[in-house]
Amino acid sequence: MTTTAPLIHLCLVSERPLANLIPVLQYRPEYVALGVTATMEQKGEDFRRLLLSLEYSEEQIITYPVPEQGIEPIREAALVIGADLQQRFPGCSIAYNATGGTKLMALGFAELLAGGANLVFYTDTAQDRIEFVYPRQPSEAMSSVLGIEVYLRAHGKRLRRAASDDPAWRQRAQDRKPLSKWLAGHAEELEPLFGPLNALAMQALEQNRRRGLPPRIAQPEQRFHTRPRGIWLEALERMARHGCCQWDAARPETLYFHDPEGALYLAGGWLEEYVWHIVADAGPEEVKAGVEFTDMARRGEEVRNELDCIAAHRNRLLLIECKTGKMGQNSEKDAGIVYKLDSIAHDMGLFQQRLLVSARALDDSTRARAKAEEIVIVEVAGLKQLRDTVMRWMELRR
Repeated sequence: MTTTAPLIHLCLVSERPLANLIPVLQYRPEYVALGVTATMEQKGEDFRRLLLSLEYSEEQIITYPVPEQGIEPIREAALVIGADLQQRFPGCSIAYNATGGTKLMALGFAELLAGGANLVFYTDTAQDRIEFVYPRQPSEAMSSVLGIEVYLRAHGKRLRRAASDDPAWRQRAQDRKPLSKWLAGHAEELEPLFGPLNALAMQALEQNRRRGLPPRIAQPEQRFHTRPRGIWLEALERMARHGCCQWDAARPETLYFHDPEGALYLAGGWLEEYVWHIVADAGPEEVKAGVEFTDMARRGEEVRNELDCIAAHRNRLLLIECKTGKMGQNSEKDAGIVYKLDSIAHDMGLFQQRLLVSARALDDSTRARAKAEEIVIVEVAGLKQLRDTVMRWMELRR
């Protein structure tokens, strides 16, 4: 964005904040002016608060009411806003972002502001470019400015915690990385083990634990209904060697859970750690596991949303949910997994992709629901190709 004068970004607030936010973060204008229609009043206030959280001061943000219909009232509003900004900030250049608002609003504002020292630009999110309408100059590559926390905040979500931010969690995951990768690499052979193992580990843990309290082992000794043999024996030996449980080949049907962390790992945490390792090793700009966030519009309710893994790369998010239980046995619960990913993504705009990773084969109805919601599926044999799926998302951004 070529200009020697201090910048004022003028944005028309819309349902989708990122097209306005990305250029603000990329060019860091001295001032941001927001044109807000009556129907966008709450969105305008949300965007103003977002800018305040990104180190803009109250004095740097100016809000103007604008009409949403009628070309003459729209032109009049553009004239008034342009004149007021020039009077308030003499010597500044107005950079109008023509991406927000209706097409009629964009045309009306561009017509009145394309002149003099002003700039008119468009955020082409499909091509990751900033296109300049006035004056003519080469387009510029869109910078990568959205991390996970800012992306969530732009969509009214507050990041509360991520398990992977804890150094102790990361160390345990690193220590168990060989086991996690071995389990995923042999998922086809071990698929019949995952269900019983999940159930035994959950039975060992204290049930109905209150939120905020640490997990606790309540029933340490658990038994398989059938005697393990074949590759199950190797899997159990590896799990015991990594301290996830106690196991003796002389009594192969018996597991003893002495550590709640180990029980949680065998109850499905191994897949979450595997996914985190694979995604992180693929090299996106940011990745977090065990993510909890709340809706800022429902501050008093403290309803926490959870996702097993989130990655950010080039202003896009990858939202991942993991599943080690058998799909198809509880249709309501299974539908809820797909619904959860879809409903969370519905609030996250267009710059995200969803991924369901399952250590078990999915039933046809779950596959159909996921396909209808454009959720990418990785299951059983596909676990070994998960890195390819992540790399494809990073390259294509979808």
